[in-house]
Amino acid sequence: MNLDNVLELQAKVRRKVDVLGLVHTVKKTARAVFRLPDPGDMLEVSIGVGINWERMNDYRLAIRFRSGERYYQDFLEGVLKLAKGEVDALVTGPVRIIGGCDGRPPLGPQPLSIGASIGHKESLGGTLGFFAHRISDKKVGIVSANHVIALQDKGVDGNPVVHPSLCDGGNQPVAQLDGSYPRLHQPPFPKTLDCAFAVLNDQSAGDRSTLLGGGTLNGTVAPPQADTTVFKIGRTTGRTKGRLKAFRFDRVTVHDYENGPVHFVNQIEIESTPGQAFANPGDSGSLVFNSSNQPVGLLFAEAANLHYANPISAVIESLKVTPA
Repeated sequence: MNLDNVLELQAKVRRKVDVLGLVHTVKKTARAVFRLPDPGDMLEVSIGVGINWERMNDYRLAIRFRSGERYYQDFLEGVLKLAKGEVDALVTGPVRIIGGCDGRPPLGPQPLSIGASIGHKESLGGTLGFFAHRISDKKVGIVSANHVIALQDKGVDGNPVVHPSLCDGGNQPVAQLDGSYPRLHQPPFPKTLDCAFAVLNDQSAGDRSTLLGGGTLNGTVAPPQADTTVFKIGRTTGRTKGRLKAFRFDRVTVHDYENGPVHFVNQIEIESTPGQAFANPGDSGSLVFNSSNQPVGLLFAEAANLHYANPISAVIESLKVTPA
């Protein structure tokens, strides 16, 4: 299917779901009539645009079942009828933020650079995504996840950001949090971003473009579907390779935030390659980039063998920065 057809189908399926407020199943009829299940049952579904790796510019409906697996088959049968079989469907279990480091020494670069260990002075930390210029005053800083350098909305303007992170024994401030970052638990809802920006104390510090494993970052932002091969450089697993599986996911409910789950829209999904996890705890905040070294997304969550990233275009627009 072409992209417009998938987006139209996505909206059609979501409208049917919205009538029931995310508590739903499908009645087995030729017309796929949606009905309420028994009280207490919950089927949580994310709907996105799946990518056909075999053909360029060919898409399908992507359905992810986060809970209520016993209704999987009934729901899928109804969606298959609507989509004429062009559906990529998986049961993933709940989506969770990629937590702080696991205590092992970092595999990524030790200098202040893309993929380095970084964190708010009071958090376990995560990964430095990329360097950026703040548009208002051209000052250079670093971008990572909100839950890595902004303490899940508790960080205020000027808070120290340390490198390496607290988990890695760091206590040396290298940047100050810009307090205008988008909040996770404040309106408007739903959210698109888990990100924040901190201004470097030393404006000449850091290797701003070198990518571990070779190459330099290309500052030109790419749409997710431009290249399905993607990479990230993280504090824990270093440089890893994955495949872009889907994008424009709606209703991605992410758990394990201190103040409760957060609902996200317009998210990117990446699948690990066989035998290697795309990310592990400590890699949150990593920049996802394609084989042309163009920024694609900011990593922050995972479910099973799948990982989720905010679209980088939305990150830089919200933070009012440009890649350095």
